Amino acid sequence: MALNTSGVLTGLQTFGQSTGRFETVMLHEPKSAPSAGGLTLCFWLDRTMPFAEGSGLAAVSMAMVVNARIYLKFLAEPEDAIDTAIAEAADALMADLCGGFTLGGLVRNVDIFGESFDKGLELEYGYLTQDGAVFRVAEMVIPMILNDVYTEAP
Repeated sequence: MALNTSGVLTGLQTFGQSTGRFETVMLHEPKSAPSAGGLTLCFWLDRTMPFAEGSGLAAVSMAMVVNARIYLKFLAEPEDAIDTAIAEAADALMADLCGGFTLGGLVRNVDIFGESFDKGLELEYGYLTQDGAVFRVAEMVIPMILNDVYTEAP
């Protein structure tokens, strides 16, 4: 038994790509500004921790938190469409995460309501300047629960 980090991240990437809204979907927080002219989606690990409520006497369940960020250059045209474009893409991703509750069986569940973490699935909008470029961003916290990840010693 082990934490299937690669599988979970790849599953999230597939969900992002399946929306058809993102020009690029990456599995890391970019060190430099995304070069795509359209929407860019990035996923990266935040933390993992034991999930006591889902664990038993023989196995430890874990909570995994992944961050996601959607980028769109703030100088995109038309300006009135920037918030709509980023919000519609974020909404599509949220809908897929709620509807694809187990990421195709990779996790017990996406922790929509915060059973394992101090908050559930969350989305916040803001601005980010990177390499001199200003982006409108949507930042998402994606907590997930994974059953029976580690064996407890007898």
